[in-house]
Amino acid sequence: MPRTNRRRWSAASAIVTFLASACAAHAAASFQLQRVTPREMPLVPGASTRYVLRITNVGDETGIAPLFAYFWFENRWDPYTLTQSADPRCGPLHPSALDGFTQGQGFETAPIAPGGTLDCDLMISRPATSPRDTSLYWAVRDTTPLYASTSDIALIGTLAETSITTRNVDFSLDQNGIARATVELSVHNGGRATLMEQAAGSCEDTAFRPFFTDGSGPNGCGDDGFGPLCFDRGYGFLIPQLEPGQTHRCLIHLQSFTRYTGSLQYPVEVSWPQQGIGGGTLMDTNRDNNSAVLLLAPTGSGEALSGVPSLGPLALGLLAAVLALAAARTRRSRR
Repeated sequence: MPRTNRRRWSAASAIVTFLASACAAHAAASFQLQRVTPREMPLVPGASTRYVLRITNVGDETGIAPLFAYFWFENRWDPYTLTQSADPRCGPLHPSALDGFTQGQGFETAPIAPGGTLDCDLMISRPATSPRDTSLYWAVRDTTPLYASTSDIALIGTLAETSITTRNVDFSLDQNGIARATVELSVHNGGRATLMEQAAGSCEDTAFRPFFTDGSGPNGCGDDGFGPLCFDRGYGFLIPQLEPGQTHRCLIHLQSFTRYTGSLQYPVEVSWPQQGIGGGTLMDTNRDNNSAVLLLAPTGSGEALSGVPSLGPLALGLLAAVLALAAARTRRSRR
């Protein structure tokens, strides 16, 4: 073989060898998690329910999945518990830490081949004295980023279904171009539990309301000073205790600060999760209908009543703490 061809052959062999070794070095097990049971899992105090987690190896090598169960942070009080699957491939449960400080339970599976699937059937039990709902998702503990592979969240307990809507009743302009509108606010309890009084409003940490809000007068929503606890400030109208199936309706009057030049809107929302009578946390099954907007615009103008973005998982933990503080603040304000 000519020397030039030998050099080319040697270089090509080196490249092939390098690529093969690189591929081998990056071949690894990788896991996807799927919640098989329904997202909403009604569970009364003192009862248990079945939970099925599906683990699939989507990687290139056989591997063991190190799993972590993460309950809602309030689960530290009257904790819901997990009971191990009868399948020995779903290794024994043990205390585990997901990120160095989040404590929970976990287990390691038996080796799962590439493309293989393992269903782990566990039991979730609620303490007989627990007033709180909880949520649960699973994560693969040794992943980067940390939450790269997680199961869908499950909502467990009594559960709530609270919705808020707005409807424009009238609109007018005075001789100075100041706009006024009346909006009907409706909050509905579509769940099975009684809800504590709460505020319907929003924080104004990033932007202030673009109009005055006034809940006085017949069928009015009342004082707008019952907003949530915010970094800067907020507003809110007090919604009374709601029985299952009950709807509260009231009126809010809006007025522009200056001459009206176009539609103005601002979010109004109820909290997720909810607070049940007796102080227990209730997981709301639909966050998407927990928000609406107050709209200063002609009635029938076709303006979209879009809600505010849903909160992410990190913000939900903070919101629950804020909710408890806000409820205490509301009770103090009424004394």
